[in-house]
Amino acid sequence: MKEQHISVDINSYLSELTCPVTVKEGNPVSVLSFRNLHAGTMTAIQFTAKGYNSFGELVPVNGEEQFLITVQDISVPQGKMVRNLQAPLPQGDIRKIELTEHQYSFADGTVAMYEGEKWVDYDVTLFDTQDAEEKEQLDALKTINAQAAAKPAELDGAWVCLCGHYNPEEKEACGRCAMTKEAAFEAVTETALNDLMEANKVKKAQAAEANKKQKKLLMLLSIPAALVLALIITLVGNAAVLSGRKTFDSAADMQKAVQGRWTAVTENGKTASGRIVISENKLESTAGSASAKASGSAAPSSDDAGAKATAKTTENAAKDTKEITWKPSRGVFKADGKKYTVKKNGRIKDSSGNEYKKAVTSSGSGSSSSGSKSSSSKSGSSSSGSGILKISNTKVTSNSSYTICTGTLTNNGKATYKFVQVKGAFQNASGKVVDTDSTYAVGAEGLAPGESTTFQLSIKKNASATKCNVTIFSFK
Repeated sequence: MKEQHISVDINSYLSELTCPVTVKEGNPVSVLSFRNLHAGTMTAIQFTAKGYNSFGELVPVNGEEQFLITVQDISVPQGKMVRNLQAPLPQGDIRKIELTEHQYSFADGTVAMYEGEKWVDYDVTLFDTQDAEEKEQLDALKTINAQAAAKPAELDGAWVCLCGHYNPEEKEACGRCAMTKEAAFEAVTETALNDLMEANKVKKAQAAEANKKQKKLLMLLSIPAALVLALIITLVGNAAVLSGRKTFDSAADMQKAVQGRWTAVTENGKTASGRIVISENKLESTAGSASAKASGSAAPSSDDAGAKATAKTTENAAKDTKEITWKPSRGVFKADGKKYTVKKNGRIKDSSGNEYKKAVTSSGSGSSSSGSKSSSSKSGSSSSGSGILKISNTKVTSNSSYTICTGTLTNNGKATYKFVQVKGAFQNASGKVVDTDSTYAVGAEGLAPGESTTFQLSIKKNASATKCNVTIFSFK
């Protein structure tokens, strides 16, 4: 046995209290964990707190050194541990807090106040796990109390439980593990402890025998059965992999489906720097600022010559051309050892984790590509002047970082249109434009007569932006 000196606040209803501070979306949050030592089920708790910054300096809240933290809607039975209760903090520069218990609420409707610190020192006798005999005794005691650690003892006006917790003499059950005083002292009597050890030996022997039989059974499994199991695992794993991919019947079908220009996009769907161009059996890739300028995230230019120069710069950046190897049944293709996956959402993902969206390409000239098509930029309305290219279903939403406008572009004409660029003017309730964005709703693949496609525009989150006037900026 070994002795340990312990100091405990006997007025505290909690033990093992921790309160690290983390930062979520720019706001500090305290993450609370503790064990309930009270006999009732705790449903709410309130702390008095002091906050400090990264340099250990006190952070006043509303001119006061202290503030309250309240955690409600919990259910923590006696002796149980609750973890990761999150409580927002009132000042943005708080990085550390000190907590003092204030008051508690319990399931039976009672409310108790913390009466202030009352520290008691006591010695506890612990089982020595380095001693074989004591370890065997402790293992046996843990079969009736998983928190067993110490020899129960009578103190002046108190008693120490099998778990090592200090309890006032008027408490019949331990505040930490809920074991009764009578049961704790009975468990360490010579007769009871020997019975527990003998029962534990039998239990271990039975477990060892069961484990031995299980190993023998596994050895008797036939090789064909093992192969079947391996095949099932392979098929399930393969199905899981293919569930997120678009597969094809032939290399020709796959090659036809992915022809065109693909521009890198960020996680939130905005156009990023980087592009691949797939032409017949060749893949051409670009990256860097030139590609970014040609992307849908760039501000649209009304200067025809400038748009052509940007497109030319982008084309000149595309120097890395590779031969493609197709694997249509797997939904992947390879170029110069790099793997590309065709996803079910219509995007392409490379082996580096970059995703590409089709039709976000270099800017169109704004003039007609043939005599049958009308030309140029459109502005100030939600559709082309003739109504041939029609914008509809526009909707403005917001997430934690961006304000987003989605909509539908429909070709009501008789010709196919390519490189259709749309521009969105985000407006407040008074109609004032607060920000703009542009993107390509259609790229090199074109929008055939009667077809529709969706597009997305986004700006940095702006709560005042409640509507978006979307116009066709350019097309071919």
